[in-house]
Amino acid sequence: MYLFDVEKQLFIDMRSVNEYTFFTEGSTQFEIYFGDVEYIESTLKPNRILLGKNYPNPFNRATTIPFTLPYAETDFHVELLIYNQLGQIVSSLVKGNYNEGFYTIIWDRTDGKDGRVQPGIYIYQIIVTNQDQRIVQIGKMAIH
Repeated sequence: MYLFDVEKQLFIDMRSVNEYTFFTEGSTQFEIYFGDVEYIESTLKPNRILLGKNYPNPFNRATTIPFTLPYAETDFHVELLIYNQLGQIVSSLVKGNYNEGFYTIIWDRTDGKDGRVQPGIYIYQIIVTNQDQRIVQIGKMAIH
């Protein structure tokens, strides 16, 4: 059984987790799918480019950042960057070509130089480009 959060374009395998927390100011529409992984992957397709909200937020050790890409004739070039409060890039999590699908990236507070960033507020940004478009979306996260 899979729970699909329509707003976040996020699906959750309810066989591996027994709860899903959401807040009423965000997600309000859900769908439930039954079937094996192959059926779900062939049935459930993202319909837009979307940078999801990281979870947990705030976090201490690591956070998960979801994003989705819809079907397109060509692959998307995707960059996922983390910025500090001064607007400086502290980590580049993704840089490469991706096709349609649901993706999750885990950030463990590393800065790309074998160090860990300090507690505070950080911005994460996704830049998605292909032949037809360039989409930039951002989110905020807190490390405590």
